[in-house]
Amino acid sequence: MIEVNYNDIFQFPERCLLHKRITKKFFTKNFDLTAAEKKVLNNHVARMKWVASLKPANSNIPRYEDPHYLFEELQLITCTVSLEIEKIVKTIIDLFQKYIPYPILLVIEDENNFILNTSDKRNSSIDSNKQSIENHYTTTRINKETRRKLEKTFLSSISFARLNKTDLRTLHQGIADAIVQFKSSKLTGIYNLERAKQSAEDLKLLLQAEQIETKIAGLRSQLKKETQLKTRVDLNMEIQKLKQLIEHIKNTLSH
Repeated sequence: MIEVNYNDIFQFPERCLLHKRITKKFFTKNFDLTAAEKKVLNNHVARMKWVASLKPANSNIPRYEDPHYLFEELQLITCTVSLEIEKIVKTIIDLFQKYIPYPILLVIEDENNFILNTSDKRNSSIDSNKQSIENHYTTTRINKETRRKLEKTFLSSISFARLNKTDLRTLHQGIADAIVQFKSSKLTGIYNLERAKQSAEDLKLLLQAEQIETKIAGLRSQLKKETQLKTRVDLNMEIQKLKQLIEHIKNTLSH
C-alpha cells in the first residue's frame, strides 16, 4: 500500500487536523445500513480516518446558512478499501455522504489509486433534521505515484491557499467546481477553471456524456453478436451519431 498524506494536497491549517480513527461500529451502531453497505463495510473497508474538521473557530472561515443549506463544519475523511475503487465506489460514497450530515470531502483509496468525492446536501423544508443529496462530484481515479499534468493542476487548485474562503460554502463549492472541471478535462484535455461559474451546466453535460458512453458500449456489445449486415450497418450509424454528440459536448466544455 502506497501511503499518502492527503493534507499535503488540501494543506488545511494544522489547527484543523484531527487524524482520528473511525470505527466500523460507528456505522453499524448509529445507522440502519442496507445489506450492500454492511457487506462492503465488513468485508472491504480496511481503514477509515477523520483527517480534518474545518470550523469557524479553527479556520477563521464564517459558517453559512440559508433556508436550504447549512455549512457549520467541513470534514475531510479518508477510507481505505481492499478492492479496486471502481467496484465499490458508489456504496462507499453512500456510506459516508448519506449518513453523515455534514459536508464531507471524501477520499477513497485502494492500493495504488484514489478518488475524491463531495456532495451537495440540501435540508428538507419539512423536516430540518433530514437532508437530500442533490449532486455528487466524484473525480476519476488518480494514481498515487504517477500523477499526470492535468491531475497535478487539479490537485494544486484545491489547496487551502487557492480556495475562496468567503465562507465555508464558497470553500466547498470551489472544490466541487474544480472536480467538475477536472472531469471535463478528461474529455477535452484542457483544465479550465475559468468555467467554474458554469459548473452546474458542465456537470449536466458530463452526466450526459457518461450516459452516451454507456449507450455506445451497449451498442458495441450488440454489434459483436450481430450477424445481419443491415443491422450491423444500422448499429454502426447509431454509434457514429452518438460519437458526434460526445464531440459536441467536448467542444462546448472546451470554450
